Amino acid sequence: MFRITFKILNWASPYKIRMILGFIMSFLNAIFIAMPIF
Repeated sequence: MFRITFKILNWASPYKIRMILGFIMSFLNAIFIAMPIF
């Protein structure tokens, strides 16, 4: 999975920073959705 992700990032190099930020934001979004709210 990581190999495919890095291939896509190398292929879309002009938008690499934006795509990395998108991956991080979606990952954090999934974590915060799964967290219990106190």
